Formats: sequence, structure tokens, C-alpha cells
Amino acid sequence: MNKLIIPQIIADAFDVPLEALSEKTRERDVVEARHFAMWFYVNHEHLGKARTGRKFNRDHATVIYACTMVDNLLQTDKGFINKSNKAFKALREAGVIEPETTEV
Repeated sequence: MNKLIIPQIIADAFDVPLEALSEKTRERDVVEARHFAMWFYVNHEHLGKARTGRKFNRDHATVIYACTMVDNLLQTDKGFINKSNKAFKALREAGVIEPETTEV
């Protein structure tokens, strides 16, 4: 399994360009995809917050904020939940995460 495809899979699931994940933009769709990617690296890939931040040209405090926001959105925002489930499905199909990993 190729871990380098994780950002591409997430960008595709959220329907944003891959390059946008590392750009300084505040467009909602891009921010949600970037936050989900950061949350995924911290919670599923067990990558540290500082290293995760560097992947996206951000600092560790931004990663902490992103993780908090994703945790909240996964409980309240149906549109975000649908995009997240789409990302989880694609990540499973690519062999990045185990098949038994549950959707949100």
C-alpha cells in the first residue's frame, strides 16, 4: 500500500484539487478536506501533530484545531459525514486502511 496516495484520495473524496490542500486558502471545501486529512494522519496514521502540520505547510496548533473541528463535524454535519465516508471507502479500497475500519 502506498501512503503517498492518502492526500490524493482525500482530495478526490472532497472534490478539491490535491494542490489546494497545502495552499493558503480559506475556501470551505478545501479547508474541510485539509482538516480531514490532518485528522486522518493524526488519528489513523499516528503521525505527530508537528509532522502532520509540515505536510500541509501548517503548524501543530493548526493541526490541533483541525482535529477538534473534524471531531465536531463528524457529530453534527451530514454533508461532512458523507464526504468522510466517501474518503474512508476509497482509503479502504486502496488498501490504506483495514477493511473493518468503520465509517462515521
